[in-house]
Amino acid sequence: MANARYNIQAWVNTTISPMTILRRQAILVLGYLTSILFTLGVTIVPAHGYHPNIYRAVPVFVWVLFIVGLVAGFISSYSAIQAQSHKEFSQSVLLIGVLYLVFWFYPLNIGLRFWTAPRGDLLMHFGRGSEIVQTGAIPAIDIYPLAHIFLAELNLVSGIRMGVFGPLTSLLYYGTLIAGVGLVARRYANTTVAQYVLLASLPLVFNKYTHSFMPWVLTFSLIPLVFLFASIRQNRDTQLQRAGVVLGALVVIWFIVIGHPMTGLVTVAVIVGYYLIRGFASKWVGESDIPHSPVTWYMITLLGFPFWYLSRGGFSTKIATIAIALTGASSGEATQKITRAGSSGYGLKGLVEYAIGHWGTLILYLGVAGVIWTFAAYRVSRRYASPGETIVAAMFGFGASVGAFLLAGSFITGNPYRVNQITVVISFFVIGGAFYWLSERDGKFKYQATSVVLLLAVVGAGI
Repeated sequence: MANARYNIQAWVNTTISPMTILRRQAILVLGYLTSILFTLGVTIVPAHGYHPNIYRAVPVFVWVLFIVGLVAGFISSYSAIQAQSHKEFSQSVLLIGVLYLVFWFYPLNIGLRFWTAPRGDLLMHFGRGSEIVQTGAIPAIDIYPLAHIFLAELNLVSGIRMGVFGPLTSLLYYGTLIAGVGLVARRYANTTVAQYVLLASLPLVFNKYTHSFMPWVLTFSLIPLVFLFASIRQNRDTQLQRAGVVLGALVVIWFIVIGHPMTGLVTVAVIVGYYLIRGFASKWVGESDIPHSPVTWYMITLLGFPFWYLSRGGFSTKIATIAIALTGASSGEATQKITRAGSSGYGLKGLVEYAIGHWGTLILYLGVAGVIWTFAAYRVSRRYASPGETIVAAMFGFGASVGAFLLAGSFITGNPYRVNQITVVISFFVIGGAFYWLSERDGKFKYQATSVVLLLAVVGAGI
């Protein structure tokens, strides 16, 4: 006990020492300096020659500045949380935000009308939006009507060409997702946990879609707000206040549901799954005082969603796709995929490079979160875990199961990012929770080393 008190006191003394504060400030200054140089680099240095991607348009040293700035920002954020310096944490998050903001609009600066992943979805979405502007009507086969109306309204109100809305809207939904995750963590836990969760969510986990207008990401970014509304509702005193919160939540839910069918289904699954898991967690840990809020008003979504989805022109096509996927899954679709990969002409090295290039950030985050989850699952099985740990662990397992099932059967989409929507967001809470758990230990080397490894994973995902 005395030794534990000594370790804690030594950590506090180290944290508040002038030399440590000076080092933290030096790292932050370095980050802001490199961010200024990076901004000047991508603004002043002209793009040279033909550039098949944005990374070859300027010299390598410009991207080195970007990486150094991000690394400084993440290290500074982590140090500020440990030192409980909210001011330094805000400055560090702002640094990361500035770097990403410049990166977001860099393609437009070098003359690209839009920048996206190598697929045609963006052209289709902009085309639908332009069609609404020109005709004043929604196309009959449009299965993402709200997203395309949103694009059309932006164009009509601002007069800005469609291509600019890629970075603008992606900036909007990434910001909404990160802010929503941080606020949910703050409402359901404490400030320190929320800061660690926010740190875990800062990297561009969906970086393949960074500059794209993707309706599924746009609507998906709103899911944390549903749980934020639920928390706010529990703390309202009057029925009128609660009714206002419920109305706001329903507007968000319906935007998600009509904005994208698949994400609407994910939303329903997350809401229902969360309340079922929370009920299970309260019984498992033997605590009946876990707050419960009525799920009835959420379930309204289930009443309208099938009717709207059935009315869409593309529904029969989707049913056929699902039927084919079910047939393929029953005949060993996953095995067929592995066989095709083996006969593709790629060696093991080539397949690994392809996977890292396309899904590296996803693999990194889900892999790290999966390792943490195994320890959390053990704690849950031994009933050592708190109710919050139990809920997060169960939600991650639920999301991973859904993702594996959808990916193996190619239901509607085979995109690993899209089928792992639940798992990715819960991984923010898993990694952030692990940071917090490690910070509460007695300062032994093994805990400090594990924290460093986690931070390296977050930094790796960010660059």
